[in-house]
Amino acid sequence: MEARQLTSEFKHKIKTMVGISVGVEIVPPGFLPRSEGKAQRVFDIRNSATA
Repeated sequence: MEARQLTSEFKHKIKTMVGISVGVEIVPPGFLPRSEGKAQRVFDIRNSATA
């Protein structure tokens, strides 16, 4: 499938599923940087603070 067709298809699917229009750009593998940080757990303590 051509990049232009993939871009159009992804835009349509995102619009259908999420309800917003987004810009989509197809880039080659390795183009985007890898995550530089370690994932951290987040604890939701809102309910325990009121008890």
